[in-house]
Amino acid sequence: MKLNVEQLDAAGIHSCLSWTCTLPAFLKHFSMVGRGRRRLLASITRMLSSAFLYADYIPWLSFRTALGFNQAPTERYDLHEKGTFSGLVGKAIADFLAKRIDNVVYSVPYESEMIKKGISVQGQRPDLICITANGEKLAVEAKGYCKSKILENEMRRHKAQSSSGPINVNRSIAAVSFNIYEGICVKYHDPNSEDKYDGRDTKDITKEFYVDVAEISRFDEGLRVVFEDKTECAAIPIRSLLSGDLLRLFIRCPTYEVFALLDEKVHFAAKTGELPVIEHKMGEYFYLDSDGLGLLFFNATKCEISDKMIFVYES
Repeated sequence: MKLNVEQLDAAGIHSCLSWTCTLPAFLKHFSMVGRGRRRLLASITRMLSSAFLYADYIPWLSFRTALGFNQAPTERYDLHEKGTFSGLVGKAIADFLAKRIDNVVYSVPYESEMIKKGISVQGQRPDLICITANGEKLAVEAKGYCKSKILENEMRRHKAQSSSGPINVNRSIAAVSFNIYEGICVKYHDPNSEDKYDGRDTKDITKEFYVDVAEISRFDEGLRVVFEDKTECAAIPIRSLLSGDLLRLFIRCPTYEVFALLDEKVHFAAKTGELPVIEHKMGEYFYLDSDGLGLLFFNATKCEISDKMIFVYES
């Protein structure tokens, strides 16, 4: 799916960008964005349940070429549900773009950090706290709309909210997705530099983010994914993480074997709080995010298995 992005950087320079998001990438960000202290296994279950709940809106078979998301069939049309889905899409796209544009490693919910710091959850605040590869902390206000345009005064309001919270950050960003059912457009504006964050709690946030990596590692069957550039990561069958074959409940989704991907660098991050350096990888059937977590849909025309090694080919 193509994302048409208008970026306004800290120097006030506008750029028109185009990004492609594949189905595995969307599902990963849609279900795990700002997962915070939610356990990783719970996040995977959330990914599946989100896919079931919003199956009508996701163009499963045509995601690569789709301009936007589906409208629900008339007999199941629900304006409140559509609004909720639009908001979740906006948050997923904001997370995806923050990792591509600002080199973010992972994100956590803003409110969960407020609670952790003993701050009352009230008043205006952004949606996400993001930690970049160089240790910066960003605040991101994420929105998703079905309307066809966003006015400048609306962006000023969203920008104000992005910098309105009580947590000290380096920069604040407003990422607003709109026209998501026709042809997705995004305004990604980050002109505010706040420079009031000292970075001392980044290691604690990182440790907490990766604290349950060992929990999912218990299900590791020794399978490895090998990408075309010869890099590798662990591949854990999602069927091993769930009771029953829930994957058959995917509505109109190709019945591929699905694997959770895990880069081993996250083990070191969980122990030390040091940020892992992981290059994201994205293809039509796989996605490994910069936080070291991802998805693989096993497609026999794009993958092959030999001695517990899954070789992924895109060309």
